[in-house]
Amino acid sequence: MVDYGDDEERTTASAGVWIGLSVLAALSFYAQALVTEERFVPSLNVIATHLNMPSDVAGATLMAAGASAPELLASFLSLFVTKSALGLGTIVGSEIFNQLVICAGSIQSARNSRLKLDKVIIIREVAFYGLSLVLLLVALSDRQPADDDELGRNHIYISLWDGLLLLGGYALYVVVCAYFEPILRLFRRMRGCTDSTSTSKKDGRQYNAYEEGSRARRTLNTQTSRVSISVPALPFLRQLSREPRANFHSVRSQLDLQSFDAGTIVSDLDPSTHHEEERNVRQESGSSNGCRLTASEVSQSPRSRSSPRLWHKVLTKPSAPKPTELHGLDEIERDEASGNVSCFLWQQSLFYNKARIDLNAWHLRFFTFNDSFVESVPNRQNFNLRQLRYAGLSRLEVDDDHLVLKFSCSSPASREFILMAPSAQVLEVAVEACERIILNQGDLALPDTNSYDDSMSIIGTFGSEAEEVTSLVEFPEGTSLMAAVFHVILLPVKWLVHYTVPDVRILPPEKSWPQLRDAVIAICSCLVWIVAGSLAMCTSLESLGRLMGISDMLMGVTISAAGTSLPVLVASQAAAAQGMGNMAISNTFGANTFNILIGLGLPWALYCGFAAGGEKYHGLRDDGITISSLILAAVLLAFVALIIASNFVLYRWHAYVFIIMYAAYLIYAVAQDLITEY
Repeated sequence: MVDYGDDEERTTASAGVWIGLSVLAALSFYAQALVTEERFVPSLNVIATHLNMPSDVAGATLMAAGASAPELLASFLSLFVTKSALGLGTIVGSEIFNQLVICAGSIQSARNSRLKLDKVIIIREVAFYGLSLVLLLVALSDRQPADDDELGRNHIYISLWDGLLLLGGYALYVVVCAYFEPILRLFRRMRGCTDSTSTSKKDGRQYNAYEEGSRARRTLNTQTSRVSISVPALPFLRQLSREPRANFHSVRSQLDLQSFDAGTIVSDLDPSTHHEEERNVRQESGSSNGCRLTASEVSQSPRSRSSPRLWHKVLTKPSAPKPTELHGLDEIERDEASGNVSCFLWQQSLFYNKARIDLNAWHLRFFTFNDSFVESVPNRQNFNLRQLRYAGLSRLEVDDDHLVLKFSCSSPASREFILMAPSAQVLEVAVEACERIILNQGDLALPDTNSYDDSMSIIGTFGSEAEEVTSLVEFPEGTSLMAAVFHVILLPVKWLVHYTVPDVRILPPEKSWPQLRDAVIAICSCLVWIVAGSLAMCTSLESLGRLMGISDMLMGVTISAAGTSLPVLVASQAAAAQGMGNMAISNTFGANTFNILIGLGLPWALYCGFAAGGEKYHGLRDDGITISSLILAAVLLAFVALIIASNFVLYRWHAYVFIIMYAAYLIYAVAQDLITEY
């Protein structure tokens, strides 16, 4: 690696060197994010499923390692290969970026521009993050001049026990996550609290909530039959079990539900997602008198409300528009003639259900319910290629607080489907439609599977058919010109990833789930890519730092930290928009805990134990590392004070405060580096 340490060498560096290093750094960020999201996390999810790992344990171990792989590999490579402070700087910078920027982004993306936090979960995550900061400060406390430093500057001495101390802290965190519910029950018994049964009525149906382990019964009375539907006491999605109800239900949604009539059409609650011109087109196409288009009829809809862009005509083939271009996200569409009901629902992916937060965890689909089955199409232009028909329902479970329902297909090798509604009204109609199908199950024969179109997949036998997987090399549909240009620019990277890393989500017809061997092969391929990307990132950023005359630590806490954390920001914003804002915030602190205790503890322990032969590692100069760690602790205390003052609710003004705090930290980091340098 070339050293551009002095001013003369900096000025002689050509523009090609600057551009080349910048492009290499940007591509390394993109390649790591792409491989992690599209290949690494699904493969880890498959392994966790094969091992029957509980969601809490899998989320705190395998899935956390997958989500934080870029930071972890950067820490390893900067310690073992490049011998710099970039890895430590990346983790320290990621900590404050996650806590401030990601929290701010989650608040801005929330349905009500505010997030209700669950006190128990936030206290757990904040407490362990605070513990990790204390252990980090203990590890960084041994500072003294190094014998091999000619200038006599202080260096930080890290011992094997420091690394083991950090690893032990994370082991404690995993144990607490694994046994969190029993620990809570123990604390309640110690405080003399008893769980009581709460009952409420809604539309003549009774809902009961018991403590975990018991089951409530939901009873339907009709004129022709009586059926009992089992409802778990806690939501079947454990990741949602402590998500506050207010994050899922907007104020407007709760008011509209009180006057909701299932026989009417409900417009979407967000006018920005549905335009008046779209309503006019549907009326002109014959969808009047409350009759709207079903999933099977959507392909016969008009292509567009406006003329396609010229470049789009040239680069893409003519196709039907996306369902979201024809229907509002919160609209409930009823066909008065057939009795079919259509609406949008998010369907959970089996390949991301162990992850706490992930961009691909939920896929938006347009569902149609009739008297005997359910069908859906994806929110894409060529949706007819992935039209699904669910061959009957066997049971139904509902979580009204979190707008989630679960049903199973009645095929012999059935799988469960977990759906999330965009509003309370949509959930109510979907539940009623599913109940009607179950009631009619004994009177109506299952649909004739031989009469399906070739483009239609019958769900029940092979669960992976329901996964919405888009090829990396496929040209994006209905995208903007800028997105199309970036796709073309990044196509070589996508092509290499597509053909060198197996995708466990794509299965042959004879397989219902990936084998453990397939996941291991995919993980090994991913690690090659992530290691190569991390090495390119470290090398390019360290060289750019020398060109600009700034330290590796500053490059780590600024550019490297932001680049590796951007995918988490996008995923957290998507989760908050779906109502899982509390999960996004708690995942932020969980990721910070992992980055410190594993991202630093594991490389330090291995280096001191093997590479250094038990001796202390002293390659880190004390260039404000300790002060940055103290700033992290101060920011955490400020966060705790803010949420306590607002009764564990984050409002939009909190987001502005967090952004200002992050900007102030960046200014301080740059100023501190300049002072140290000169």
